[in-house]
Amino acid sequence: MIGKIVKKISTIKNQKLYSPKDIMELGVILNAASKPSREVVYRLIRSGHLKAIRAGAGEDQPNYLIEGKELKRFLKRRYNLE
Repeated sequence: MIGKIVKKISTIKNQKLYSPKDIMELGVILNAASKPSREVVYRLIRSGHLKAIRAGAGEDQPNYLIEGKELKRFLKRRYNLE
């Protein structure tokens, strides 16, 4: 499974901005059942583990964007790939 995640990490572009939905579709952040999960992405953003840019003016449902290089940094630390 780590091999598949490493391949997916290599496709992430440093300058591109990724939404939580994009990250879920990449399948690099998984829940306890090893399934891609948008809720886990939001939890990581809210807890400060994954740095995101807050886009849009919505207070009730803010839109977040994560820069590709930040996503790579987080994933390499999470899966001990450094």
